[in-house]
Parts: sequence; C-alpha cells; structure tokens
Amino acid sequence: MDPAVEDGGDLTIEINDAAKVKERLQKRHQARLEDAERRNASAPPTREQCGISNLSNEFVTKTSEEISKQVVLLTHLTHCKVRLFGSPSTVHLKHIEDCEILCGPVASSVLIDHCTNSTLAFPCQQLRIHNTTNTQVYVHVTSRAIVENCSRVGFAPFTWSYPRLEEDFSLSGLDKDRNNWNLVDDCNWLETGTPSPNWTVITEGERKNNFPKGGIFHL
Repeated sequence: MDPAVEDGGDLTIEINDAAKVKERLQKRHQARLEDAERRNASAPPTREQCGISNLSNEFVTKTSEEISKQVVLLTHLTHCKVRLFGSPSTVHLKHIEDCEILCGPVASSVLIDHCTNSTLAFPCQQLRIHNTTNTQVYVHVTSRAIVENCSRVGFAPFTWSYPRLEEDFSLSGLDKDRNNWNLVDDCNWLETGTPSPNWTVITEGERKNNFPKGGIFHL
C-alpha cells in the first residue's frame, strides 16, 4: 500500500478520535453546568439579601435586624405599604404600582425601574430611576439623582422619621449635611438652561408631611 494512503488513513482516525473526545468533554461540561443551575435554584437565599415580591394589598415591615447591611429587593408589588427600618446596603425596586415604600438610610444606591403611581422615601448615596411615571420621591441623596424614560416624577426632601433613624444614619455613613434632593439629571433631556419636563420639585404645599411615625397605618 502506498505510504501516503496509510498516512492519510492514520490522520483520519486521529481526527475522528479527537472529535469524539471533544464531544465527550462538551457533554461533561454541559452536565456540570446543568447540575450547578439545579443546585442554585434550590439553594436558600443568602444572608446578604432580603426580598419582598409578588404581593398585593399587603402591609410589610422589615426590622433593622432583617435588612441592615443587606441588599433589599422589592419586586412586583401592587397597592402595598412597606416600611424598612434599618440601613440596607442597596435597595432595588422593580414593577411597583400604587405603593408607599419608606426606607431608612441606604448606604450606597437605590435603583428604581418600572414604578408608577407610588410614594417613595429614603436617604441614599446614589439614586437611579428608570421607566417610572406619576411617582413622588422624598429623598436625601448625597450625589445627583438620575432619571431615564420617566415622566411626572416629583422630588422633595426626605421627611419620614422613626426612633432609630439617627442611629441608622450613622451606620450608613451618609453625610447628613449634604443633600442634593433637587439636583436631578435627566438622560432624556439634554437642553441646557431649560428645565426637564419629566420631573419637578414638589411644592411645599403639596408635600406629604404626615407619614405615620414608626410605620403604624391602615391600608
């Protein structure tokens, strides 16, 4: 037999063997990924997260022991009132409708997405609001708030209080003397010298100053 033919045959065998080995490795890798996904899906939430989701017409309270230094996730809430006593590290709000959410000092950022017809109050370091309409925000923020794809969003100074508020401010590390509640950047409005029509300052006569002390209220 021609040596060239023999060499070609050996090369074909080697290529086929390599393809089979690669296929086995890919299947093994995929099986490991699927197993990891199953374990993650069944694992309990970590201590660093506190979640409230899929509720309607509920009154929810979280204590300082439950949320301090944790990431708080609030999603798919309708006509709920939420009181968060303590200093979480970060707060995420998504798909919030007809709710009143009051929160203690947030050490870093508050991220809001798809919120409508709601009243929110919190001190924080950074505030980002997306896809939100007809919502009032009572805020103490040490940087400039940012809004995007929003309309009829009103801002006023943070006015809620509860017994451990000062202690939680100290825990959060926020500067109480630095509050940029009325400095807002609108990603959809780049004209200089002309105020954005998508957000306003809530006038003193229209501000809500009767938040229940200590979170006592009725739905």
